[in-house]
Amino acid sequence: MNERILRRIRFNKRKFMPETKEDLKSVDIIYPIVKPFSYIRIIYRPEEANIVYEVKEPVLAESEKRTLSRVRGVISEVLDVDFFGLKTSPIIKEYMNSKMEEILKKYSIKIIPESRRKIFYYLLRDLAGYGRVDSLMHDIYLEDIHCDGVGIPIYVTHRNYGSMRTNILFEAEEELESFVIKLAQWCGRHISIAEPLMDGSLFDGSRVQATYGNDVTRNGPTFTIRKFRETPLTPVDLILNGTINSEILAYFWLAIENRASVLVSGGTATGKTTFLNVLSIFITPDSKIVSIEDTAELNIPHEHWIPAVARPGYGTPDNMGRRYGEVTMFDILKSSLRQRPDYIIVGEVRGAEAYVLFQGMATGHAGLATIHSDSIESLIRRLTTPPISLSPSLLEALDIVCFLKQVKMDDKPSRRLFNVVEVVGVSHEGELETTEVFKWKQLSDSFEFLGKSDVLNNLLANKGETAIWLYESEIWGEIERRKKILDWMAKNNMTDFREVSRVILEFYRTPEKVMKMVETGKKQRTD
Repeated sequence: MNERILRRIRFNKRKFMPETKEDLKSVDIIYPIVKPFSYIRIIYRPEEANIVYEVKEPVLAESEKRTLSRVRGVISEVLDVDFFGLKTSPIIKEYMNSKMEEILKKYSIKIIPESRRKIFYYLLRDLAGYGRVDSLMHDIYLEDIHCDGVGIPIYVTHRNYGSMRTNILFEAEEELESFVIKLAQWCGRHISIAEPLMDGSLFDGSRVQATYGNDVTRNGPTFTIRKFRETPLTPVDLILNGTINSEILAYFWLAIENRASVLVSGGTATGKTTFLNVLSIFITPDSKIVSIEDTAELNIPHEHWIPAVARPGYGTPDNMGRRYGEVTMFDILKSSLRQRPDYIIVGEVRGAEAYVLFQGMATGHAGLATIHSDSIESLIRRLTTPPISLSPSLLEALDIVCFLKQVKMDDKPSRRLFNVVEVVGVSHEGELETTEVFKWKQLSDSFEFLGKSDVLNNLLANKGETAIWLYESEIWGEIERRKKILDWMAKNNMTDFREVSRVILEFYRTPEKVMKMVETGKKQRTD
């Protein structure tokens, strides 16, 4: 690549975020995925009046395509080994390269060094990577990958630019069907004409939903991949992104430390699981945690943690709708109560497992979970009607509900904590009584404190471990202390997950040491 293009490569995501809608017209960003073969270009196309996402890979001549097809076919047939997920392994690279050289020599195929390098890139991409979507899977700025059928361009959700069309598509139905079958195999699941729907997770934690054939989806097979973040977001990331402010996070910190039960609610792609993971960082280090998920997404920095994942069954469902060997979230949750956890974390509450979770909360276990709902009214309706059908008296075990929303700020996709609601109790008429504590103000993009917190007073009086009783002024003094720590980490741009976890752990052990670092205003090692 020439110097003019290389100068446009950026690695700091904040450097290529447009400030206004007009700025989109000047967007032309290039960054590498696999040097020097694979690059991503995000550029404004006037004919579409929008920005598009383009994958730049080496162009193969017809002779190079034939050679690649021959080498790939021989390796797949002779070795019959699944190399998936081993693309970055030096041993696999060396092994694959030696096999390619053997085949070229055996069949007297002569190619120039440049062609050999390009062919090897595609060989490694197709046999040990994700094939056509490999570059998308390795782009750290992507959140979701959407394929809507045959001949339709794949769309991606970029962290900075939102939804964009790509220049990648599956032209043949057979190719897309083959890829969807591979996705299912990589997830350890099955998909076919008889069972055309599949949910699973890849080895890196990315969530996959796929359909097979064209009976269920008329445009042919489809898939959606929600990518897993290797480095989880931290409280500092949420502050810097404007999702929440340090005061509200400090409020949650004190509440969760004192065994509050919290529901994180919101619509699709509002960041519920991310926020749940952030809240789990505030759990005291010696507490026992059991997490239950459909697909593994949580990454909690505690040793005393049992991460449990539901398992699908096999064969034909019985008359109860269950398959042989199936382990549901309900099964795991019932079992977890016998393990005497201090905190139970449920990835998403959808059905019968809600009853067990709320029973656990009512008997003294702190519960953290996510649920799909956009307001306290709709949340109560969802929890008290089928298929969950909880009684209002059980809802009293809940302490705090927070609602997240996906919004547009200056035409940029953003996420905001919309409001925080405390559950005060149940009225004589059997209705849940709630109080709004914090609220996001859209016009000023700021957060407002609406009044005192009854829940914190009750928690510290009845469950609290930091104090038997604190006056309200002392409670907010404690929140202010934690707010200072979060502001200090944000000022020093301490976004590393391990570093933030170490600071919080150190605060639990020796709070004076951490407060001294905060007062000096300097970033120091905490381990």
